[in-house]
Amino acid sequence: VTAVNKAGLSEPAFVKGTVVVKEKQEAPEIEIQASMSREQIIKSGLPMSLSAIVRGNPFPTITWNKNDEAIATTNERFKRSVKHGIVKIETDASSRNDSGRYSLTAENGAGKKTVSVIVNVLDTPSAPLHVRISEVRSDSCYLKWKAPSDNGGAVISSYKVERYNVESKVWKPGTRSKCKVPRLIAGKEYLFRVSAENKHGISDPLVSKPEVAKHTFDVPEAPGVPEVSETTETGCTLHWSAPVSDGGSAILGYTVERLDKDSGRWAKVTHDPLLGFTMRVKGLFEGKQYAFRVTAENHAGLSKPSEQSPYIKALRPMTTPGAPINPKILTTLTKNEVLVRAGTDLILRASMAGRPVPVAVWKLGDVDLFKVARSSIKTTEDETRLTISNATRADCGHYVVTATNKTGSDSASAQVNVLDKPAACVGPLKIISLNKDRCTVAWEPPADNGGCEITNYTLEKCETSRMVWSVVTASSIMDRRLNVLGLSIGYDYQFRVAAENEMGVGEPSEPSKMVTIKEPTEVPGPPSNPKVVDTTKNSVTIKWGAPAYDGGARIIGYIVESSVEGLDDWRKCNVGVGTPKTTEFTVTGLRQEQTYVFRVAAVNEVGQGKHESIPGAVSPVEILEEPEIDLDVDMRKNIEIKAGSTLRLLADVKGRPKPTVKWTKLGATLSRRADVDVTDLKTTLVVPETNRDDSGKYTLTASNAKGSKSANINVRVLDVPGMPEGPAKFSNVLADRLKLIWNPPLEDGGAAITNYVIERRETSRPTWAMVSGSAQGTELTVQKLIQNHEYEFRISAENKYGIGQSLVTEPIIVKNPFSVPSAAEPPSVSNAKKEGMTVSWKSPSEDGGKPISGYYLEKRETKAVQWAKVNRRPVSDRSIKVTGLIEGAEYEFRVAAENVAGIGEFKPSAETEATSPVEIIEPPMYELDADMKQALTVRAGGSIRLFVTIKGRPTPTATWTKEGGNRLEDSNLLNIVNTDSDSVVHIRDCKRSDSGAYSIDLKNIAGSRSLTVSLKVLDRPGPPENIAVTDVTSSRAKLTWSAPRDDGGAHVTHYVVEKRETSRLAWTLVTNQVEGTSLRVSNLLEQNEYVFRVMGVNKYGQGEAAESQPLKAENPFTLPCKPTQPEPTGVTRTSVDLIWRKPENDGGAKVSGYVVERRELPNGRWLKCNFSNLIDCKYTVTGLTEDASYEFQVTAKNASGSVSAPSEPSEKVTCKDSFTPPRLDLNGNLKDTVVVKAGETITLSASIFGKPVPTATWTRNNVELDNTPKTEIMDTGSTASLSIKDSTRDDSGDYVLHLKNTAGSRAISITVKVLDRPGQPIGPLTISEVTSERCRLAWRAPENNGGAPVTHYNIEKRETSRLAWTLVESGIEGVTTKVHRLLKGNEYIFRVIAVNKYGLGVPLESVPVIAKDPFSVPAAPGKPQVSTVMRNSAVLTWTRPTSDGGSDISGYHIERKERNSLRWTRAVRRSVPSLHHKEPQASITNLKEGQEYAFRVIALNEVGASDPREASSLVVCHDDFQPPMIQLDTDILDGVNIRAGVTLRLKANVTGKPAPKIVWTRDGKELVSNAQTEITKNKNVCMVTIKDTTRLNSGCYVISARNPCATKTMEVKVLVLDKPGPPEGPVKFTSLTQDKVTLWWGTPKDTGGSTVESYVVEKRETTRLNWALVTACSESTNQTVNRLIKNHEYQFRISAQNKYGVGTPLLSEPVVAKVSYTVPDAPGQPQVTDTTRSTIALNWTPPMYDGGS
Repeated sequence: VTAVNKAGLSEPAFVKGTVVVKEKQEAPEIEIQASMSREQIIKSGLPMSLSAIVRGNPFPTITWNKNDEAIATTNERFKRSVKHGIVKIETDASSRNDSGRYSLTAENGAGKKTVSVIVNVLDTPSAPLHVRISEVRSDSCYLKWKAPSDNGGAVISSYKVERYNVESKVWKPGTRSKCKVPRLIAGKEYLFRVSAENKHGISDPLVSKPEVAKHTFDVPEAPGVPEVSETTETGCTLHWSAPVSDGGSAILGYTVERLDKDSGRWAKVTHDPLLGFTMRVKGLFEGKQYAFRVTAENHAGLSKPSEQSPYIKALRPMTTPGAPINPKILTTLTKNEVLVRAGTDLILRASMAGRPVPVAVWKLGDVDLFKVARSSIKTTEDETRLTISNATRADCGHYVVTATNKTGSDSASAQVNVLDKPAACVGPLKIISLNKDRCTVAWEPPADNGGCEITNYTLEKCETSRMVWSVVTASSIMDRRLNVLGLSIGYDYQFRVAAENEMGVGEPSEPSKMVTIKEPTEVPGPPSNPKVVDTTKNSVTIKWGAPAYDGGARIIGYIVESSVEGLDDWRKCNVGVGTPKTTEFTVTGLRQEQTYVFRVAAVNEVGQGKHESIPGAVSPVEILEEPEIDLDVDMRKNIEIKAGSTLRLLADVKGRPKPTVKWTKLGATLSRRADVDVTDLKTTLVVPETNRDDSGKYTLTASNAKGSKSANINVRVLDVPGMPEGPAKFSNVLADRLKLIWNPPLEDGGAAITNYVIERRETSRPTWAMVSGSAQGTELTVQKLIQNHEYEFRISAENKYGIGQSLVTEPIIVKNPFSVPSAAEPPSVSNAKKEGMTVSWKSPSEDGGKPISGYYLEKRETKAVQWAKVNRRPVSDRSIKVTGLIEGAEYEFRVAAENVAGIGEFKPSAETEATSPVEIIEPPMYELDADMKQALTVRAGGSIRLFVTIKGRPTPTATWTKEGGNRLEDSNLLNIVNTDSDSVVHIRDCKRSDSGAYSIDLKNIAGSRSLTVSLKVLDRPGPPENIAVTDVTSSRAKLTWSAPRDDGGAHVTHYVVEKRETSRLAWTLVTNQVEGTSLRVSNLLEQNEYVFRVMGVNKYGQGEAAESQPLKAENPFTLPCKPTQPEPTGVTRTSVDLIWRKPENDGGAKVSGYVVERRELPNGRWLKCNFSNLIDCKYTVTGLTEDASYEFQVTAKNASGSVSAPSEPSEKVTCKDSFTPPRLDLNGNLKDTVVVKAGETITLSASIFGKPVPTATWTRNNVELDNTPKTEIMDTGSTASLSIKDSTRDDSGDYVLHLKNTAGSRAISITVKVLDRPGQPIGPLTISEVTSERCRLAWRAPENNGGAPVTHYNIEKRETSRLAWTLVESGIEGVTTKVHRLLKGNEYIFRVIAVNKYGLGVPLESVPVIAKDPFSVPAAPGKPQVSTVMRNSAVLTWTRPTSDGGSDISGYHIERKERNSLRWTRAVRRSVPSLHHKEPQASITNLKEGQEYAFRVIALNEVGASDPREASSLVVCHDDFQPPMIQLDTDILDGVNIRAGVTLRLKANVTGKPAPKIVWTRDGKELVSNAQTEITKNKNVCMVTIKDTTRLNSGCYVISARNPCATKTMEVKVLVLDKPGPPEGPVKFTSLTQDKVTLWWGTPKDTGGSTVESYVVEKRETTRLNWALVTACSESTNQTVNRLIKNHEYQFRISAQNKYGVGTPLLSEPVVAKVSYTVPDAPGQPQVTDTTRSTIALNWTPPMYDGGS
């Protein structure tokens, strides 16, 4: 064999030895259709056919088997045939018996092959099995049967039950899928038949034996003798035992009778049969003697009565009272303390018990609360309640309740805390210090904090000339001391403070003494506690505190002086006086042999104060101190830094003398890179560009003459990991793949290994290519290698800090342990027609060691050189129909087989002449990708391709138009490419105007077809519209605009607003977050001209701007008019009260305030009086001089800031006091008492006199009144009046008018009495002693009698079914009465009405009450359910009775009965207690394993037992374990295929006992809930929901359910379909010349779940950025690119395309277009792979080097 390229022939390679040709046998092969590989489901009666293609040489013998037994050739139901290699067996009408496993065996001398097919014939089910009749009664019976032996291939959906009356001889339908047959006729004989039903029909019936409907039981025997207990004066409790025999039928209940010894007659106690064996008998009469007997009842009737019980006497028992339960407060509990807010009601409750009923006494300390007016105590038989209205702090304390009767006593207690605002702080405030503009005040806490902590203090000050208190500071004050600033010299001040807690602010304290702020006149006192803190051999450091008294002025500094001991020669040490905060100084320049004394004086604005000397003399001596090392908090921890960064270690070092500092690492000296810096107090170690060797323990040692000290710092340098441990190993080496194995690195760089980076290169090339950048574990399968090429691999570990050093493997040559198939027999041509011809061939003699996966067929004209592929993908059949041939041309064909090793040798056929084809005419057709069927979107500036596949004969012409009929033409930005198979419009640099509907018209001689595609270009929005500026003032304006007409294809999220002055070019941002279409712009400069612009913003960016018209910032207002002349209304020696009226014209803006000015006559200047904004048209001018004369004027200011001219000056006013004490005269006919009727208006008025005008206030019952919608208070200065509309009884009381001015005060009282009908009686309206005919009512007199005594009460009643009230009795003078003549069973409501001389009051209604005797037995409980069954126990649950019979359910009796027994027995010895907080249940024990039981429940109350109602279903005692069962939705059983981005839902029903643990996995990895994946479990349903699926979500999903019984798993194959991934690289270049090159690449590793249909190949010169299309429809993995420019460098990119779109491209390495090749190396040695009698098949490897061509 010789290799050939463009440079010539290589050296030949020879076959070793000689070859003998001979015929070869072929082992049998059986090929069945894909649909035959699954179970064949056929409906009964339809034909059945099984076929297969059999090959082999010689042709094999055929054998058919069914269920491993041979099908006899004499079986006439089955027809066999063998024709042209096709083997078939069939029958005309299949039946259920034909279901089974069919096997086809082919055998010859070369071997044997067998394939199997499962056949399932669906039919109706067979008849049910073994019907049984049980629990026969006169009107019903139960049927049981077993399922059919054959379900007909489908699930049994139900059963059909019919009954047959032997006398009437008619079959009647019974019930479906139920086993109880009702409505039988007693004494009649019946037959029953049962049929099974599935979805294919109903089976034949199964008929039972005859059965007569009748009872099989008798009346029960008598119950046991009743026992009597718990006797009282009105009742007792009975107990009895069940009858020895229940007569064969369940006991329905018991009837209880009593015998009065005096009368001698038996009377029924129960009206209905009573379930259970206990009853509470009521209605006995005290002192009488009674006996009792019991009768049982079942379905057959009543038993004989039991023997009567002994006589008992009804007497009241005596018991010791029980302890009351701890009081329960209605408000919040804090631990054991009861908290209540002041002003609310305090309520304490305690439950108690005892006979006789105990007497309750409540005490607070030693005080009996029964005698306290505000307390109310209410005691019933089982509860006592204490209520204290309007609780105060005095009600705090330890409350004790004691219950006492004649047998004993018991008590309980509670601690109560009443929360209120704190009391006033103790004593007046103290003035600690006083300066010219400030003072310091202190105070004591309040004596009572209100029951909770003080949270703040509010300090107020008052200038005594104004008598107005103002808050000093709004911040929180907690330390009870404050420095008050901003005081004025010459003024007198007082201070007060109020405490605050969570309940509010308390009363203010007593004001402090008055202090006067004046200029300081005294020097400060001496500094406090001066002392020496440090000495050296030539210096002394001293320290002191501020003086206790600052002399009335702030301290401005200090003077330090020194003197030699014994000499009075003081010298100043410091320059100046320092600062008030400097209270430490170092005196230098001292001599070591001298002894010194020091003193310090404070200085304020007046001068220097007294000196304070430091005790004793001081000599300058050096102090020795051991070294101290202080590390930062960060240095004390382990320090971690990244390699390459700088390490800095800091420490503070102290000591005397200055210590020497030394740094070491692990006991050794530091590296040369380390830099150590030492200052007086700090040392720093710096290591630049750290690496892993710099990790370790660093030690800092400080030493001096006094000693040494060390400190350790641990440093960890984090770096990339080291080299993986070698050597690397190879396994599973094939022609295109191998498995690579290595060990992790010894050094992980201080962080966990996250992954490994694997690269490869051919040993003949220098460049490395990436295999995997995220390999997990220490092994990897490397794919897409080239056979017989030698490779090296390098492996690098990666952690979070980077990729470490690589491990390079030994070279390895990849090749298969098997080869490609040998050449097939030359293909033969048959069936040549005008439409084409059929080419067929035989299998090759050798399959290369691996099964053949398919064949490739190629064709060429006999005169042509190039072969063309007929099929792009391998075919499994050995024949193919070839079409599209040219008339009169001669063709050759050749075929090659393929296995996993590759494609074998092609062998050509003989020449064949094609017949003349006939032109086929087909109308135009088109196909669209899935993406093209929806509206396409593209970002502005991007590119898009509109791709349509076209079909038709002849090829249709394609014309593209855009909406509006505009035909598309080629341009710079738009290209149209039409081929025989598709039409493409490529739009580059898309704009919004490119949006719209694009239509393609296809035409040929057979017809026409059109198609429309929608395109939406997404861009930034257009400019907003209708921009306008309104509400312009000198500093602000309002902008409004409309949304852009073009929103860019996305919602406009907000707007950006900018402004600029017309005199400037730069724009300034106003705001970039406006969500609406308006904005108020502020901070404009008056008289400047502005332009505004607005831009819309959507998710694609900021759009075009819209500009406003220029505007000038100016006010639209004018000056307001001046106010009217001010008038004095009150004059004192230091103040004047003024009033005036507002201006007639406000200048277009609302008047916002006034300025008052004064001028002292005759020659004074106008001075401003108010320094805060004044809104009202009145003002009091203070701070005036006594006997001086003044005049006043007022100026108005409006909202625009415009100020009016001053008003006319007021008349002359002289400041002096004029006092007249208050006086008043009552108006009208007012007397000491005013009487009005309810609803009338109360009017009280009086004329008032005094100077200054007195202030008037009204109070009622010592409470000050305010203006409300009902109450109107007027004070004109001359008249004070009070008016109350729509008066009620609550308005009665003492009204007092108070007058007060500086000359004195006066008050007058008026009593008002409002007459009305009485109020509602005090409830509740209690109903007691209720029987079927009468009851007793009781109430309390109304709190409000309407001003007149209550003369009597009226009682009314009504039935709840009626609306009309009926008078029961009138004229009742007491507060209790009896109501007679009630109708038994009727429900009534009563009401009571108080009456006085003014009419009927408000009625008080009762709750509804039924006229009946107090109690009855409860209703039957619900049917019991067995929730849990074990081998010797069961748990029973049931629902409560619908009625408790008027008495609480005290418990339940549980009875059981074995399956074959007729007797019910007690299952639980004691009654099961009734718990109100949960549903009743009981655990039944001592059961027998394997026995069947039924259970029933009987409710008990004080009257007796209820009916047992219905029994539970029969249950078998055994351990109830069920293995897990998983049922998947039918939609996902065969797998799930979904598009990427769609939500995936996998749902399964899981059952089992106990409930199994459920786990979902994908490809062996457990799923957990996260942002994308949600796993939900609801009862038996478990569902996995995965949102926004991607290809990574494909795989095998397995649900596993496990409990102690077993583990069950099921799997679901999920395939997520998407665009393909990039083709496998790298791109290889062959046949490179100066004008063309051939590109080779691999198929994508990820096809997106769909077949790759074609590849898109693009190119670009490396000097340009734009890509040019080479081809968009390359179907193979190679492409020759022509028209290259010589010596230009190119880069190529290839994208795979499937039906879901074009995937990610693969980029090639750059390549230069030039010739570079030589002759190839010799091929590998040829090997003989197959021989026949006339042929030899050879196989060889390509040359190691192809010469570059």
